[in-house]
Amino acid sequence: MKIKTMSPQLLDAAVVLLQTAIPDLTTQNLIKAIRKCTPRMTSGKEMLTRAEAADRLGISLVTLHRWINEGLLNAVSITPRTVRIPSEEVENLLSGKEVK
Repeated sequence: MKIKTMSPQLLDAAVVLLQTAIPDLTTQNLIKAIRKCTPRMTSGKEMLTRAEAADRLGISLVTLHRWINEGLLNAVSITPRTVRIPSEEVENLLSGKEVK
């Protein structure tokens, strides 16, 4: 989810709903929290979608899933349906380095 594409009305509505549980919540605090939790970057490392990783590796999504299941490539589950692959993992695989 990109903050730039979220409408101000949606953010305001979310703040109003969440203020019952978090009275001090502001729109700016909510935006900061969302940015902090965004899966694209983790500790300064770029996170790729499955499609992006498969494209960089020049393989199909089926092969990518098999490699993840076999432990050849590490992936991070964000939700049951959302997976991200650290770009460092892809680059290591492309350069022939062993994946951690």
